[in-house]
Amino acid sequence: MSPVSNRLATALLLCCLAATAGCNSLTGAPSPSSAETPAPVPTGDELPPGVSDSRLENQSALLVAHADTLAGRNYTATTRRRIDFTNGTTYSRVEARSLVAADDTHYLSVSYEGRARDQLTAPSPVVRFEEWTNDSVSLERTRYANGTVRYDRTPGFGTPSNGTGWLGGNVESSPVRVESGSDGVVLTMERPFGLSIGATSRGAAHHEAVVGPDGRIRSTSIRSPIAIEGRNATITRQTQVRRVDETGLSKPPWFREAIESTEPVDG
Repeated sequence: MSPVSNRLATALLLCCLAATAGCNSLTGAPSPSSAETPAPVPTGDELPPGVSDSRLENQSALLVAHADTLAGRNYTATTRRRIDFTNGTTYSRVEARSLVAADDTHYLSVSYEGRARDQLTAPSPVVRFEEWTNDSVSLERTRYANGTVRYDRTPGFGTPSNGTGWLGGNVESSPVRVESGSDGVVLTMERPFGLSIGATSRGAAHHEAVVGPDGRIRSTSIRSPIAIEGRNATITRQTQVRRVDETGLSKPPWFREAIESTEPVDG
């Protein structure tokens, strides 16, 4: 696979993982206070920018506030997606983790398990993809299921994830409920979505996000029943933003080998 096609294939899989607002989620995101009694509605200083005491009023304002809380800071944004059949077996798992430094250097690692890795198939299924980028060079390391490793040096592409999850998509026309949670304001929404992974929806997806008073989106999740390969399953996706101002970012251990085995590129 050429460096360009390798990057395009990886980008397409990342789009399936993180960019489509209805692709997925993970269990375990913070939930509203009580399952037995309605959670209190937050007011005043508890509300992040763009959020009223009953709904999301200004999506753009919330996204801008979130980006502002991370500008010029170190942080880690993680996205996990999995598909589980109703009998408990797992169809696929994908985890993408971005470590972002205050100087915009960032390191991305994506690991694949199960059928997820079949989407990248040359010279064999990909099990791990890594990219380290600063303002002058982008280095990639791809490890395949047969044990081979490939290095590429490319112009940097894209921007690092900042963990907006489904809130980064178009939700302006959908009602978003606002409640108080133990770790911030909890936004929830129920709506169907399109799938781009060969699956069909069996019902509306449950969307959830936890947002702090400053507007930082701490986590988002989506959970939906689907059918894939003729079997009932659940697809889940979760994004989290953590380790703000704590994440140091050094060169990966394979940096020198990647430099020595690749040629500079124009970009």
